[in-house]
Amino acid sequence: MKKHILYLLLLTIICSTRQVSAQCNLPNQVNINTGSNMTVFFTSDAVADLPLSSNSPYIVAISSSGLIVGSASFAQEDLYGGQQALSVWGDDTGTPELDGAMAGEEIHFQLIDGYSLYDVSLVPFLSSSVTYTTNSQAPIASSSSTLVCEPNFYDQWYGQNDFTTSSSSDANMPVILGIDFISSLGIENPTLSPDVFEAPEKTGVNMTVAINSSEFDSYVGGQIGAFYDVNGDGNLQCVGLTEILNGFFGLALWGDNTSTPELDGLPSGAVPDFAVLYNDQIIFVDEIPEFSGFVINGIETITEVILTTELPYIVAVSQNNLVVGSVEVSNGVQAGLVIYSDDATTDEIDGASAGEVLSLYFMQGNEIYSLSSTVTYQDALPF
Repeated sequence: MKKHILYLLLLTIICSTRQVSAQCNLPNQVNINTGSNMTVFFTSDAVADLPLSSNSPYIVAISSSGLIVGSASFAQEDLYGGQQALSVWGDDTGTPELDGAMAGEEIHFQLIDGYSLYDVSLVPFLSSSVTYTTNSQAPIASSSSTLVCEPNFYDQWYGQNDFTTSSSSDANMPVILGIDFISSLGIENPTLSPDVFEAPEKTGVNMTVAINSSEFDSYVGGQIGAFYDVNGDGNLQCVGLTEILNGFFGLALWGDNTSTPELDGLPSGAVPDFAVLYNDQIIFVDEIPEFSGFVINGIETITEVILTTELPYIVAVSQNNLVVGSVEVSNGVQAGLVIYSDDATTDEIDGASAGEVLSLYFMQGNEIYSLSSTVTYQDALPF
């Protein structure tokens, strides 16, 4: 008979809070409109030159000052006859801040394909580079891409948070990821459960979020809620809830009634977390651009979102880049990571070996972090 060896990982002992390094810093898509733009038209030849392999690649336009001034999806279903157009937005001179490209400014482009980042060089038909001119068009004859960075592991890692093993369960090694360890990761998705999707208190103070995104069409009949730590106890309370409808619908956010001593809703400027509940599954909502904050009697529109159906998770990886364990993680909740051992009865290596040092990686959204903590696998010992 064999026994499990139980380990406790405390990140506060091993390394300082959030001591992680991103493999790739991937820019996000943007949804902006400054009132003036130009169009960069990618011909089918220019698109065919791109190293597209993921389901949702996109290109961002970046000004010389480093500002993202446009983006477009290059997913197969979003192309038009193998072609695509990208709007580059110019600076709104009526506002004091720089919010777009300036006249004559050279525009650079980057491709995000899965977890890989590329610099993209474009060859326009009529010039040597793309420079911003309001109301102009820049048809692109061809393109070339240079890899900037990509995860230094196999493709089997992507989305690897649930897998099976042929190794004996008696030889597997459980590892407890303590609350201090979990809290140091910087988890962005809130900790939610279906029972927090309850009608909020109507405080008499509210604003409206107008929602019009086809991304929600698959969840019609479900609920979208807004959540905020009103009580200051680390738990989220519902401050807005409505049924998801086809097309356009509205969500009322309830604010704090300042005539009462206690905080009973969103304070001015507060940014809630949005999530969908559909068939008992929670889907996290990342709105683009990010919600700017609660304003009494205000109206804000959400037209573009990224929906995430899975929680962030940690994977354990062997020295030959084999995933040997994974577990989803939530703020304030201890997690158990099971390290699967190699099955010695088979020729192939399908798990961790005795004495092997395993690397830990934290996967959140489109970012991958290498943790400074490691785990040394030990064979289970007999009683």
